[in-house]
Amino acid sequence: MVSLASKPVFLHAGDSHSDHDVRVAGLDIEALRAALFPSGDGEALTLNLFDDQVLRLRTTLIEPVGDDGVVWRGALPGMPGVRGYLSAIGLGRSGDAAPMVAGWVMSNGRHYAIGPAADGKVRIARVRKPLARCGDPLYRDEGPGAAAPHPDIELADQAPETAVIRILALYPTGIEVGEARGAAAVEAVMAVARAQTNEAFHHSGIDARVEIVVRELPALPRVEPEALLTAVSGTPNSALWKAVSEARDQARASVVALLTDQIKLDRNLGYVAGKAANIPEPPRLDASDLRHASFAMVVGESDSAYTFAHEFGHLLGGKHDRLTQPVRGPLDPQYDYVRGYVPADKSFVTIMGYEQGLFSYVPAYSAADRSWNGKALGVPIGQPDAADAARFFRLSTRVVARYRGEAAPADELLALVLSIHPRIAGVIMPGTLGPYQKGSVVRLAAAPRVGYRFSRWLLDGENAGAAPEIMITMDKAHALQAEFVDGDQWCELETALLPAEAGGRIRLTPPGPAYPPGSDVRATLSPLAPGLALDRWELDGQAVGDASSVYLCMERRHRLEARLKDTRTLEKDTAIDMLEANGSQTLAVRVFDKESLKLLPDQWITFTLLEAPGGTTLEGGSQVRSNADGYAQITLRTGPEAGAVKVGASLPASTVAVRFDMTIARRFIAIVGGNDQHLFNGEAPLPLTVQVRDLGKPAGEGVKVDFAIEDGKTGLGLPAGQSLSNVGGEASLRLTGEARNAGVATVSASAAGASKAARFTIRVVGERVLQLSDNQLILKVGEPVQLRAAVIDDNRPAEKVTVHFALEPGGTGLRLQAESGVSDAHGRVPVPMSPATASGEARLAIRAAHAKIEPILQTCVLQVKSQRLEAVSGDRQHLFGGDAPAPLRVRVHEFGKPAAGVKVDFAIRAAQTGLGLSVSQSVSDEKGEAGVQLNGAIRHPGEAVVTASTAAAFEPVRFAIRAVAERNLQLTQDHLTLKIGDAVRVRAHVIDDGALTGNVPVHFTLEAGGTGIKLQAESRSGDIGGVLVPLTPATAVGEAWLTVHAAHAKIEPILQTCRITVEP
Repeated sequence: MVSLASKPVFLHAGDSHSDHDVRVAGLDIEALRAALFPSGDGEALTLNLFDDQVLRLRTTLIEPVGDDGVVWRGALPGMPGVRGYLSAIGLGRSGDAAPMVAGWVMSNGRHYAIGPAADGKVRIARVRKPLARCGDPLYRDEGPGAAAPHPDIELADQAPETAVIRILALYPTGIEVGEARGAAAVEAVMAVARAQTNEAFHHSGIDARVEIVVRELPALPRVEPEALLTAVSGTPNSALWKAVSEARDQARASVVALLTDQIKLDRNLGYVAGKAANIPEPPRLDASDLRHASFAMVVGESDSAYTFAHEFGHLLGGKHDRLTQPVRGPLDPQYDYVRGYVPADKSFVTIMGYEQGLFSYVPAYSAADRSWNGKALGVPIGQPDAADAARFFRLSTRVVARYRGEAAPADELLALVLSIHPRIAGVIMPGTLGPYQKGSVVRLAAAPRVGYRFSRWLLDGENAGAAPEIMITMDKAHALQAEFVDGDQWCELETALLPAEAGGRIRLTPPGPAYPPGSDVRATLSPLAPGLALDRWELDGQAVGDASSVYLCMERRHRLEARLKDTRTLEKDTAIDMLEANGSQTLAVRVFDKESLKLLPDQWITFTLLEAPGGTTLEGGSQVRSNADGYAQITLRTGPEAGAVKVGASLPASTVAVRFDMTIARRFIAIVGGNDQHLFNGEAPLPLTVQVRDLGKPAGEGVKVDFAIEDGKTGLGLPAGQSLSNVGGEASLRLTGEARNAGVATVSASAAGASKAARFTIRVVGERVLQLSDNQLILKVGEPVQLRAAVIDDNRPAEKVTVHFALEPGGTGLRLQAESGVSDAHGRVPVPMSPATASGEARLAIRAAHAKIEPILQTCVLQVKSQRLEAVSGDRQHLFGGDAPAPLRVRVHEFGKPAAGVKVDFAIRAAQTGLGLSVSQSVSDEKGEAGVQLNGAIRHPGEAVVTASTAAAFEPVRFAIRAVAERNLQLTQDHLTLKIGDAVRVRAHVIDDGALTGNVPVHFTLEAGGTGIKLQAESRSGDIGGVLVPLTPATAVGEAWLTVHAAHAKIEPILQTCRITVEP
């Protein structure tokens, strides 16, 4: 007898298959009950997903869900990549009523989703991973206030052995889960989410578990996740905020999961699958409202369980993996290790990362002390690219578990404010997070980042020793700072542009190539040669995207390559297939960028005569350069013989090519007159004339030429269908009727022996539009003027239309070089104009016969500027409390000389600094200088920008004034060992309010100690990459001491002094 527990649980459901990747199946309820409520033989569950995919997974865990539900977890022994989750709500009910079933199965990288369907069935689908993402958190973690920017807080004692985190899952009325609705469908999916999250905790060595309570909340809007999260948490104390908070308190839930079935596709057909309100660094008991303890997600039949564990991980303090999130952005550097992990072989990714390409996630958070299938699940703190979320989650889960419920603290707690100096230098690891009850004793350890070493502790500003571990008694609130200094290891970033001859370069911010470990670096591609574009960035041989900029966190040596692609393409601009003998034909191509669609000038085109009868040649050289409009053309001279002609056009060093395929005809009908007519209402057409030629010579009289018309309802007609050629081989015909309706009449002329008919086009125009390329131009004196008119007939470019120009120079010296021009095949007419010789305002107007008069489109105002402004003093000031700002002065130049009596306007954007302007306008003196004084007291750190401009200045001048709260100055090394003659490379960095700053004078003092080292300058300013101290090489053995100082910098001798030891 076959055991019920070994029977497949899914039944075939007739013809309900929708395709090969989806099927709808019934449920074998008895087999399901036997497997999920085992009575001795239910050790496995047989999942017959598809005919080619039947899995028998051994049961690893069965847990109850509510009063009548169960969630199951199983795996294939010996193969951790094959596992499954299944929940059934209503399975405990008696009778044959079908339960609501949901699940998720992974089989060596393949995903299968199981979701509720109608009539008690399930929908099973092979999942093609969509472009789902979660993006940045909705809000930034601001910390508890200015006095404690980076607190670690959670109770040090009385923590339970297992942190139990209660999560309230709220859903709106009408939500659809797969093909089902109602609470049971949502509960089934959330049961799978609970199982997967708890399994991730287990595999990561995190002593915690989640419990999920599902509730319907009719007030919730049914919108996509980001909009849902914004609606709930965007306005504290709103009606929706209060409704969700009340439901949370009633459920005694620490975290709220907001569920939706709505998505919003982006332009890449991806969507936001979930979004967390915050990434707390770290979670704190004094910041546990909805802005710190909620996330929204799409719930359905796909990877809802993974999305749940991922977004919940953000609320525990977790970030994405380093491939997805290569830089930390505004997040705290000391928590940079709390992130997802992808091993070097890209065989998997942990839950806080994203599945990409062929690697898929494992049910674990990154954990340096755990492994998966024999491979480490993370990288320890202190090593490059550290990833060890589990080490942090083992603490933060205990904080989050105490957000609500009976475990929430009632006593007064003391905060221990932790900080790192420099901010990127390392990590402080507390034994438990705070705040702490009075009398608690806390152990803390300092772990340096690669390239740094621990220096000392400062407790409440006082030296507390240099041991890497410290014990703090919480007799009061304390502030603890770990100070690190540079070691002897900097990280070098090598860059390369491939191909190297592309003409651009990679710009690094801050400038490199060497960086302190932990530095964030932005690489940007400078403008490239026309027709080249970025294909992809490669970091150490791995593709990392194709955005215009790429960000890196420097924790080791890297090589960054910008791989370029040729985006040029060719298009034939001449559409001709029939040629006449002893004639000539211009062949034209245009070169353009196929991505931007811009025409490319100065590109060499190679024309090649591939096949031709005798006497046919290409005139001139085969290499032709494209003109300013991207066009290149060559003349084909045909000989006396008929036959096939093939001409190729190609771009050198490229596979791009086009080919002209033509034939030299024995008899050719050439249009002599009457083609390309543009007729307006009531106008009579011109005669149509052709010439019949035999091998390039007139055929003589008596050749019958047949004319035929395709009227297009224009009102035009033919008086007769035939005409005889005269002695010159010409035949003519005049159309009858008048142009009445807009459209195109096509007349063909053919003769016996001619391979192809000649075709006349007569366009009856309903509306002609004339417009300029710009209606306003700002020019410098002497600058070339580039203006074009465009003629458009009935929304099509109009060729061979005369456009007339009229100019009012207004004293600018602008002159027209011609009073009219004729439109080309693209309807364009350049306006020929000489450069301006003086400032002022000119006005150009254009007109054309029959064009609709639209002054706004047919007039251009040309403003000519003759002045140039330069900052004389006051630019890039750094102000501290009590500092008086220096005056801001500009100099006005006109025609290369200082200009007196010019009104200069000043404007300020103060950014809450408290600064203002004494006046808004000043007049330049005999030196051409004008100035303004800043007033007001500095209230907040930030940057104020002052703009100076004049009516005739081509562009304004901007002054940057930064209000600084704290300045730090440090050397890259505190000890340097070198040999006689070695270059001495020591760099100083100025850091204002945590950011690297340039243009600050740094002063140097040297005690040479008989080494022969000398300062080449006593002070120097640098950019944000630092100031290189100008030292000569040593000439003798000994020991020298270098000290740096800068105005307003905090005095820190250990960071501002370097001992230089010179060895033989």
